[in-house]
Amino acid sequence: MQVLSCGVLMSSIRRCRNGEYVRNVKKTPVHRTLLHILLIRQVVRQRHSCSKARAMSTTKVQQPWHLALITALLLLGGCQTLPLASTLSYQRGEFPLQITSIGHATFLIELHGQRILTDPWFYETPFTGQHPDPFGLSLEQLPPLDLILVTHTHIDHFDRRALKRLVAQTRAFVGVKGMGEPMRKLGFSHVIGLAPWETFAASPLTITAVPAAHSGPTNSYIIERGGKTVYFAGETAFFPDLVRVSERFPRLDIAVLPVDGLRLRWGKQLAMDAHDAVEAVQLLRPRVVIPVLDHDFSRSLAGLVLTTTSQAEAFKALMEKTHPEVAVVLLKAGGQWGLNERF
Repeated sequence: MQVLSCGVLMSSIRRCRNGEYVRNVKKTPVHRTLLHILLIRQVVRQRHSCSKARAMSTTKVQQPWHLALITALLLLGGCQTLPLASTLSYQRGEFPLQITSIGHATFLIELHGQRILTDPWFYETPFTGQHPDPFGLSLEQLPPLDLILVTHTHIDHFDRRALKRLVAQTRAFVGVKGMGEPMRKLGFSHVIGLAPWETFAASPLTITAVPAAHSGPTNSYIIERGGKTVYFAGETAFFPDLVRVSERFPRLDIAVLPVDGLRLRWGKQLAMDAHDAVEAVQLLRPRVVIPVLDHDFSRSLAGLVLTTTSQAEAFKALMEKTHPEVAVVLLKAGGQWGLNERF
């Protein structure tokens, strides 16, 4: 028998952070099962409302009221869990520019000794589902941070509970305009909100927000120090104005690009797929590309409205055909890659 607990289908026992025991996730996509239950219930209600003189119909399902129910479930809460971390421990970067993948869009970027954590997501929720792999580094394993960089406030890029735990070891927080008050409530004292093309300079490190195309206020960022430049796209669809980024920053060492083709189930695309990312490379002309965002939302409540596909390998194959001069680095959680001075 399948049990719906904390918003996901469960099988074997797993303990939540709140102390409750639930069953572990099975491979059945939760959005399919939950929608099936809701649609059957809606049909039953329709049958009862039909007059005896009319034929009963099970084919028409009106008003997507199930979305309101899902919202209510999320607001009422559920368990939040932390998956296992990698057995790797933090090691100081040996290169002027070193990147460690923690998972999803969470990276530890070390640039000439300064440490930047991007889009932190550690706690699993019914909405986000489970991390596919153990963390590259756990919250406890993270070193002191000079900066936390957040592209937007969606839960898989802006983990409030994790951020609250990182306050004591973080010097500054950079995010989209308007995040100042929420971040100060979490405990951050040095908060910088940037609109596109605004710059935060903490010599010798410079962060410039650049435009992005997503849902809600979203930035991408250019990170500069010591002659090295990183473009961290976060989560953005392809848009022609990317050419303005390449005009202002003509020499990119690394571009971290989404490739999962995140889209709403009714059509709107919210992040680049493999082909879009190749177009972005053509505009941005980086020396190295790291593709990100291969999370599968099908076994989460987000799968009700969002769909993604794993396209990192497809992106690498396309790049080998179209731009063989650009290095493509596939980083799984726990993977590290460094750029030396002579590259």
